[in-house]
Amino acid sequence: TPGTAKKTIDAVFNLCSRNDAVIIFASTGVAFDENVNAGGILMDIAGVTLYGVDLPEICNSNAGGTAVITVSVNDSKIIGVYINETSFRGISCTSDYNVFANNVIHGDFGHGVYLNNADSNEVGYNVLKNMGQNTIAGVAMDGTCAENIVHHNVIKNADYGVRVIHANCTTNTVQGNVIEGAAGGTARGISIEAGSHTFVADNIMGACVVSIVDAGTSTVLVNNREVSKYTR
Repeated sequence: TPGTAKKTIDAVFNLCSRNDAVIIFASTGVAFDENVNAGGILMDIAGVTLYGVDLPEICNSNAGGTAVITVSVNDSKIIGVYINETSFRGISCTSDYNVFANNVIHGDFGHGVYLNNADSNEVGYNVLKNMGQNTIAGVAMDGTCAENIVHHNVIKNADYGVRVIHANCTTNTVQGNVIEGAAGGTARGISIEAGSHTFVADNIMGACVVSIVDAGTSTVLVNNREVSKYTR
């Protein structure tokens, strides 16, 4: 409501309708702490865009937190924000036709972007860094995930760059990403652990113990490169 201050971004989302946009501006030294909910900002109204100006920082200090941003409806967009996650997920998505682009996600021990039972989403042009170890990925696809596109992301210091985890994952695309493995970990660039018909093309991987793991069915691998002298 104009003229009424809200304490959290999530509170602003509660006022939204389809096709609205929430625009947030960066403030030096100040982060938006979305600790009211375990899931942080709950994007539960379809068709709303979260747009950041100058990479505003968003975190979630909730002790029982599961994500900084939780997307449970279709046609959402998250563009241009800095997500500082600690022990859980940056973006957790269980819906379809969403776009996550031009964000910076700084991790620790949680997946940067976690797609679970989510179809036809775009994860592109993001920087995902310090994802930590313990099978944590920059981008993970789990459950029934189909026709998602993970492209042109820079994933740095990650135990896994991109993971396809579940047997019901199918026809997903992983293309044009640059992946740097985490020091001291298992450091897998792209791990196709299950699923079918994953298209993996034009990715560059460095400092990985294993660049590509393919245990899927009918995986297509095209023009992926390992750079042995990748420097941090």
